[in-house]
Amino acid sequence: MLNATFTQTHPVVAAWIADTQSWNNFAASLAQSVNRYGSLTANQINAALKSAEKHAAKQVAQSKPVETLHIAEAGLAPVLVAFNQAKESGLKRPKMRLDGFELKLAPDHGKNAGHLYVMNGETYLGKITPEGDFVKPHSLAAELAADIDAKLALVGANVMEQAVAYGRRTGNCSCCGRPLTDKDSVHRAMGKVCATRFGLI
Repeated sequence: MLNATFTQTHPVVAAWIADTQSWNNFAASLAQSVNRYGSLTANQINAALKSAEKHAAKQVAQSKPVETLHIAEAGLAPVLVAFNQAKESGLKRPKMRLDGFELKLAPDHGKNAGHLYVMNGETYLGKITPEGDFVKPHSLAAELAADIDAKLALVGANVMEQAVAYGRRTGNCSCCGRPLTDKDSVHRAMGKVCATRFGLI
């Protein structure tokens, strides 16, 4: 919740921050600055306004019907189970880096609580609902949508296998992103603590 004075003075920026801070790192950092200092610099305001304009344009484009890939087709139940296990183990913001995208749990306080965001950096590719549906923005390019469908199906078929493939390819743990240096972790291609928390071993 941003302070009332800032919200009244900069309603457009405040609304954009409130709507996107759960998945946008820039918006989240601005929210922290507002709550700490009570305001933002002129440069931050201008950058936020530009981001708000782009976000509004995307919302218009995405207001069209979405495409949904149901769990019976995607087999995403193991992914949801792994993230629930990680959360129950004490991880506040579990994340998994995979081939060409990453999965991260939406904040508990947001409108998408219980969902998994499918992201490529700051690019939103869709979300996996608590019921197991993969919901893609209508604006997502058909080729990219098909590629993500195929990759998610592989992850659903064997979460551990895909996490390990990422570790072997990059030398970093799929879950925490840290370099694999311990002998056992290198052999496993995933940190033991992360693998345990996600219920993968």
